[in-house]
Amino acid sequence: MASTEIDEWVKTGGIPNNIAAFARAVELESTMDNGAAVRDIMAQILAADDMEAVFAAAMAGTVSGKDFADTPFFLRKDDIEWKMSASAYRENGQFPFYTLLRVGDLETGEKTVVSCGGTTFVTTIWRLIQIGAFDKFDDRGMPLIIKAKPAGLGHVLIPQLYKLPKTVHASGSSK
Repeated sequence: MASTEIDEWVKTGGIPNNIAAFARAVELESTMDNGAAVRDIMAQILAADDMEAVFAAAMAGTVSGKDFADTPFFLRKDDIEWKMSASAYRENGQFPFYTLLRVGDLETGEKTVVSCGGTTFVTTIWRLIQIGAFDKFDDRGMPLIIKAKPAGLGHVLIPQLYKLPKTVHASGSSK
């Protein structure tokens, strides 16, 4: 979505100034991201040595947010990429931004790329960055979980803070 499309969207009326400013800021971020998640996917595909491995790497590239729902993970603000799908706006007026998240497994730290969009999801992640919420967590990132909330004909994906379980040592004391 080019800025002119955002301007046209705003002209349709009913778009508060803070939402228009948010859309313009996400648009700018989507053109400036470093593409680390995309490069990781490309590197996995290019490292494959046979046809089956190429197809497997391509399929493993990203996990849909809906398929990752209810799986807790760590997310660092540096592992968030903003992406734009102008066709979504042009075809049905949907908010055209989504995220590629390089999320870390809670135990191993192994990274998985999760693709997740929707106005609630994108706005929540954006606002968490803006208010400094990610800065309150250690280098592993913020512990999150994606919850699917029934809405209309489907579900809305919403990131939620995940409460890490306390580990208990054999002696029974908490860590």
